[in-house]
Amino acid sequence: MSDAVILEAQGLNKHFGGLHAVRDVWFSVQKGKIKSIIGPNGAGKTTLFNLLSGAIPADSGRVMFKGELISSKKPYAIAALGMARTYQTTRLFEHMTVLENIMAGRHIKTKAGFIASALRLPWTLREESDCKKKSRELLTFFSLGEFIDETAQNLAFGIKRKVECARACALEPDILLLDEPAAGLNIYETKELSQLICRIRDLGITILLVEHDMSMVMDISDEILVLNEGAVLAEGLPREIQKNPDVIRVYLGEDEC
Repeated sequence: MSDAVILEAQGLNKHFGGLHAVRDVWFSVQKGKIKSIIGPNGAGKTTLFNLLSGAIPADSGRVMFKGELISSKKPYAIAALGMARTYQTTRLFEHMTVLENIMAGRHIKTKAGFIASALRLPWTLREESDCKKKSRELLTFFSLGEFIDETAQNLAFGIKRKVECARACALEPDILLLDEPAAGLNIYETKELSQLICRIRDLGITILLVEHDMSMVMDISDEILVLNEGAVLAEGLPREIQKNPDVIRVYLGEDEC
C-alpha cells in the first residue's frame, strides 16, 4: 500500500443468500481527500461501508487500513485504529444531551474503567475534564453551542445530523465514513453540510462519502467511485464521471449528457 493510500479494498465480495451484493470490488482512498461512492439504489454502497468498517464480514477479499489488514477485526478495534462512521439513519442517544452524545464518541480515547470512574480517582477526573474540553471545542466547530444542554430527542433533524458528525469526529479519526449524510436535509442544510465536510477534510481527516445528492457529490469530491449491481462501474475525477457514457446510461440518465 502506498504511503498516500489510507484505505484499500482488495477484491471484496459479499453474498446474502442468492444476492451478490458486492462483486469483486477493488479501490483505494488517498489521504486527505474526499472520495464519494455513488450508484442507484441496491448498488451495494452501504454493504460496502459495512464491510470496510467491520460491521459485517466479507465472503472473500481484504480491507487494508493504514497498511494494516483489518478484514477480521471487530468494529470497535477498527474504530480504535482511527476509522469513524455515520449511518443513513441517525443513531444518537436520544435521552442524552448534545454534549453527552459528543463525549460518548470519545470513549475509545479514554482509559478509565468502571471501578476507576466510580472511585473518582484524580486521573479519571482529569481525563473526564479533557474529554469535556475537546467535546466543547467540537460543539464550537460544528456551530452547536446553543444546543449543548438540549437532549437529542428534541433536536430538529438537520441538527441531529450535525451532532452525529461531531460525535464521529470526537474519535479524532484518520478517516470518516459518511453514509448519505444529506438524506432528509433541505437545500440550505445540504449546502451547509457540504461546507462542513470540506472543513473536516481541512482538519486532515480523509472523507469517504456515500451520497445520492449529485450536485453535492460533484461539488466537493476529489474522486468518485460508481457502483452498479455490486460491482465497480467507473472511477475517476468528477468531470470524468459526468462524461462517462456507462454512468450516464446506468445512473445519471440520458438527459445528463
